[in-house]
Amino acid sequence: MIGVRDLVIDDLRYLAAVPNGLDRQVLMRIQDTIATDVVYLYRNQLDELMGRQQLNGVPAGLAREERQQFFAEHLNAEYRSRAANGAGFSLPLYVEAAKNFYHLEIRRHLQQVQDYLAHGRALSEVHPAVDNVRELRAGDPKLNALAQKVAAGLNLINDTLERLSRVQAGAAQRVSRDLHAEMRSGLTDLKTDEFTASLLSEAQMLADVRRVEEKLNDAEPSALKVR
Repeated sequence: MIGVRDLVIDDLRYLAAVPNGLDRQVLMRIQDTIATDVVYLYRNQLDELMGRQQLNGVPAGLAREERQQFFAEHLNAEYRSRAANGAGFSLPLYVEAAKNFYHLEIRRHLQQVQDYLAHGRALSEVHPAVDNVRELRAGDPKLNALAQKVAAGLNLINDTLERLSRVQAGAAQRVSRDLHAEMRSGLTDLKTDEFTASLLSEAQMLADVRRVEEKLNDAEPSALKVR
C-alpha cells in the first residue's frame, strides 16, 4: 500500500497481537481495501503535503515518515467512521478477505512447485544415470533450495488454513476445506509421471521433517527425556 507497509489501524493491530489469533497478512488486506479509498478521498491533501515537502527540500527519510503518519491518521479516521456505521471489522469480512488472499497464495505456491519440478526434470536429463531424487537434490544446491521452499510453503499454507478453520464464523470451515481441496487438486495436476510424483514426495518428506523439528523446538525442556 502507498505510504504504509504495516498495520496502522488500531483495531486491526490489536487483533493481530492476540496470541494464536488472526493472520496479520489477511488483516493487512482488509486495511489495504480501506487505504485505496483513503488515497482517493484525501488525494488533494496528499498532493499538498508532497508539494510542501518538495518545496521545503524535506529529506527523503523524513518525507516518507510524514506520509506514513498522514496515512495512519486518515486510515484510523476512515475506519472509525465505517465502524460507527456498522462497517468495521467482522469475522465474515475476515473470512472473505482470507479466502481471496489464500487463493492467491496457493497459486503462488503452485508456481513455486512448478519451478521445482521443472528444474528437477532438467537436472535429470543432464544426469540420466542418477535416478534417485534424493541423490539429485543432495548434489544440486538449487534443487535443494527449491525443495526446501516448496516444503516451507506446504507447511505454511496448511497451518494458515487450519487456523482459518477454527475462526468462529459460519463460512470459515467451508472456505478452509475448499482452499485445501484447491491446493490438493493443483498438486495432483502437477503429478504428470512417476518422476514428478517422486519430486513432490521428496518435498512432502522435507515438510514433515520441518514440522517435527518445529514441534521439538516448541516443546518444554521438561517434556524431553533422555533415555
